[in-house]
Parts: sequence; structure tokens; C-alpha cells
Amino acid sequence: SMLYADFLPETVPMISAVYSDYHMFVGPRVQRGDSDQARTMKLGRGFLWGNQIGLFNLNQICETPNVNECDINKPGIRYAKSLAGIRQTLAGYLAYGEYLGSVNNPSTQNTLTEQWCLNDSCSRAVSAEIPAVQTSRWLDETGNNGGIIVTNTSVTNAVNEIIEIPPNWRQMTVSICGFSSSYEMICDLVTTGDEISIELESLETKLIKFE
Repeated sequence: SMLYADFLPETVPMISAVYSDYHMFVGPRVQRGDSDQARTMKLGRGFLWGNQIGLFNLNQICETPNVNECDINKPGIRYAKSLAGIRQTLAGYLAYGEYLGSVNNPSTQNTLTEQWCLNDSCSRAVSAEIPAVQTSRWLDETGNNGGIIVTNTSVTNAVNEIIEIPPNWRQMTVSICGFSSSYEMICDLVTTGDEISIELESLETKLIKFE
């Protein structure tokens, strides 16, 4: 395995781009001092880059020393659980596939600005400003099917996003897939051209599948 310990806003997924089809990744860390919004920003980015979900325990994100009193409906915890389940469903992309980078979001106007803690006390921190909706493009383990994974890291706002389709995928069959409470994919065929419109609730993740 390889490790992204702490993300900075300017971190780029170089390791994923080079090693994604034959290495596993762990990270990023979330810290006790992070807000829920900072946690979801970090976790969403790591998930899209193919990372396993984070280096943290419930003590760090529950804001209580007793994990039995942890509120599992807190946005950061709920989102981490969701991404872990979806990662299993999308293992053919995120664990065994090939990372191809992000895609253009021509309509992106939802930007999140939040402080990211670099230690639990947050005595070391940086200001992060990144799009609420983040994307990554993958080939699955067969090398024949493509996927654009889209996640909305905002803890409050739903969005309608326009995603640009890579030119070499525009003649393929396209489906938009959501995920059930048990993380099974629920897909609908769509007709599209150079771009595709996708609606995302707060902290929702979808797959645009190309076959």
C-alpha cells in the first residue's frame, strides 16, 4: 500500500495517476479539529483518487471520548460510511482500475472555503478553497468500460452540475447510476452529447458509466 497522509489544497493525484492499476492507497487523515465540511472535502477528494477511506478513528471525529455516544448521523461520519460502501461497489474502478484524471465541470460555481487542520489541535492549518462537486475519470479492471465518478462534498447544498464528456467516450452507451442504502447500483440509460447534466443531493455520489 501507499499513503497520502495529509492533503493540502494544492496536492495533485500524481501517485494515483502513475500507480493506480497496481497499488492500493490509504488516506487522507482527518483531524479532531476539522469541521464536518473540512472532513467531507478531504474524504471526497481521497475517494475520487482511489484511496481507501482515511486514517482516523471514531474518537477523532465524534467529538466525544466515548465512541458509544457517537452520533453516526453527523455529516462527516455519514459521508465516510457512504464512501466506504460505494468504494466496495466500484472496486472494479477504484481498486483495480486505471485513474485517468478529472473532467471539466463547465457549470461549477459552487466553491467551498474551509480551514483544513494538519493536526488534532488545529494549531497547524491551511485554508482550502475547492469546488463542492469533484470528479474523477476511470477505466474499469477490464479496460473496456469507462466511468466518471462525481461526488458533492457540500454538507448543506444540493447541486445540478454539467459534466463534459471526454471526446473518445461520446459514442458509448451512457448510464447515470446512484446507490441504494445497501450500496447497490441503480442505473438509468441517458441520451447525451458533449455534456451531461447530473443532479446531486448534499453528500451524494453518482457514477456516469460508459460501455
